[in-house]
Amino acid sequence: MNPVYDLIAERLVSYFGVSADLVRPEATMDDLEVDSLMLAEIAVIIEDEYGFRAEDAVADATVDMTLGEVAERLDRERRRAGPGDSEEPVGVAENAS
Repeated sequence: MNPVYDLIAERLVSYFGVSADLVRPEATMDDLEVDSLMLAEIAVIIEDEYGFRAEDAVADATVDMTLGEVAERLDRERRRAGPGDSEEPVGVAENAS
């Protein structure tokens, strides 16, 4: 899919305890038992990893959206906000002079 999808999928399993068998692009947030609070936590994880504000990308997400749709929204925002086309986490911004 994309690097954001990969990160979300990994964290759903390792941090939120979602069964790896359930994590697939077509699974809805409801299928994964992900509620709005967990979506906000996912946004914070993405913000921490990639250094951009991700909360707005999931603010109106619903439990009927698929994991692939949520990941695409976040990845689109990452590309819009990030430097260049890098797929690597940007971490903390360097000194901007």
